[in-house]
Amino acid sequence: MKFRKTIIVVMTIICLALISGCGNKNEGAKQLWENYVSAVNAKNREKITACYYPEGASTYKAYLEKEENFDQFSDIDKIATKTFEFTTEADLSSSAVKQLYYSAHVTATVTQSGSAQDIEFDIYMSQTNENPWVFTSTVYINPDYERLGNLPDDLWLKTALHVYEDFEYRPSYKLETDKVTYSNIAIVNYAGRERTVTIPDEIDGLPVTIIKKFAFARFGKIFQITYPASTIRELTIGNNVTTIEEYAFFQSKRLREVVIPASVTGIGEFAFSSSKRLKTVKFMVNDDDLYSEEFMTEVASESASGLVIKGARNIHIGDIIKLTEASGKLVTWSVNSSNVAAVDADKGTIRGVAAGNLTITCALKSDPTIKATVQITVSPTPEKIKVQASAFERCPKLTEMYIYAKNPNSFSIAGTSFRLPSNVTIYVPKGSKEMYIANQTWSAYADNIVEMDE
Repeated sequence: MKFRKTIIVVMTIICLALISGCGNKNEGAKQLWENYVSAVNAKNREKITACYYPEGASTYKAYLEKEENFDQFSDIDKIATKTFEFTTEADLSSSAVKQLYYSAHVTATVTQSGSAQDIEFDIYMSQTNENPWVFTSTVYINPDYERLGNLPDDLWLKTALHVYEDFEYRPSYKLETDKVTYSNIAIVNYAGRERTVTIPDEIDGLPVTIIKKFAFARFGKIFQITYPASTIRELTIGNNVTTIEEYAFFQSKRLREVVIPASVTGIGEFAFSSSKRLKTVKFMVNDDDLYSEEFMTEVASESASGLVIKGARNIHIGDIIKLTEASGKLVTWSVNSSNVAAVDADKGTIRGVAAGNLTITCALKSDPTIKATVQITVSPTPEKIKVQASAFERCPKLTEMYIYAKNPNSFSIAGTSFRLPSNVTIYVPKGSKEMYIANQTWSAYADNIVEMDE
């Protein structure tokens, strides 16, 4: 019993020390803000300048000498802080330099000519082991100014991690002299332990577009043995995600199914590799825009001898169309350029292999001088998604892969072919099986490809 009490006391001391340590780390940044407020209220220019630059430094002297740096304080009686809440932090510590970054949201009251006004803004600070906490740029607290608070510097923006629920992220940005413009978000790390995870479409109004490498790859360690520790069983990927980087979900050992939204255009090496229980993958690739009503319009043939070609239309590289002669006569099919399209002389199937204009000819087998021709165009096939060949390597239970792209060339694989289990069934849209089998990338899985019912 005494031994147990001793353990409890020791653990309590450790926890208190950790809590105290975290508080002290935050306290320095908060103290900077309080020093600034005190200096402003005292109208002490030297102390205001010391909030930006170390005393005695050339930058300190240069800032102090510029009268315009203090114009905003001339009509402010005082400022009083209501709340000071940390919002973002980053730690770039190395063996040589300890570099900390913080941002905080401040609400305050500014009194001008006896009239009080509530304001709120964000402030950005940094610290190294060689310098105290300083603001990254000039802080504005005068309500008459267009912008309140201050701006982060470029290094702060590159390195600071933001937090939303269990997601750590970095936004893409453009830093200008008077503002920062954010455009999209990259998920850097998932810190949660949930079984069901939904990657949001947006965070703070910005689209979540990138899942960074190792973002969801979680590992534990017992002594010197490292083991996969991801708890994710059900995963929903937001509809704005365009890029899933290498190793993003590496060794997600409990993951059963993955639905890749149509927004995703790239998946990196080993992104889902070694997910031992992964059974089903669905690629919601949408290439319907390639087949508009106008594009699918039948092209009329020409003949001076009565033959009529049916089923001709413009195609994309990878498309296969089946042509017939309207009256059912036995004909032979040919094309004027085998570099643009391949043709089955007896069946009348045409497969686009390169962009270009094409003349297709059908001639009576009994009299080749009786013929008809049709002109079509073979267009390039835009790449909708590019997936590294190793993305789903070593997923032994992967038995179902659904690909919703009608044209196999819409789905590009970086490598000769996917490294998939031999018993996987690959489902493709109705009417597309022949095109997938004829495609060099997918031909290795010709026996595994079947068409969906709808």
